[in-house]
Order: sequence, then C-alpha cells, then structure tokens
Amino acid sequence: PEKRNQRVARTMLDLAAARAARKWPGRQLNARVRQGNKASLKLFEGAGYREIERFEDHILLIRTQPAAE
Repeated sequence: PEKRNQRVARTMLDLAAARAARKWPGRQLNARVRQGNKASLKLFEGAGYREIERFEDHILLIRTQPAAE
C-alpha cells in the first residue's frame, strides 16, 4: 500500500514487456486479471493491453509486441 501511485508496478510491467520484445519480437503477450481487480485492469490497459474475453473468474487481455527492425 505504501507504494501505491508511485508507478512501481507499471515500471516492472514495462521492463518485463521490453525484455519479452527483445527475446520474442512480434509475439503477443497475454495477461489474466481477476474479475473485480480494478487496479490491475487499469495497469494493463494503461500499458497497451486490450481486453479480448471475460471469464467467470478473470479477464483475458493481450498486447502485441513490435516486430524486430
């Protein structure tokens, strides 16, 4: 709680996405967020993930990585 609104989670998510983009350029990243977890949903949507399906207990989001240049 003391780290809320300090962008720690977003920084970690961005670092993980950058590493994945280097290792697997052009690949899709998937995220599953529990239903009702508004903070996590906001985090992933803010990082470029988009919702593709809702299940009973979670929401599936995807983000496509840029292709290698």
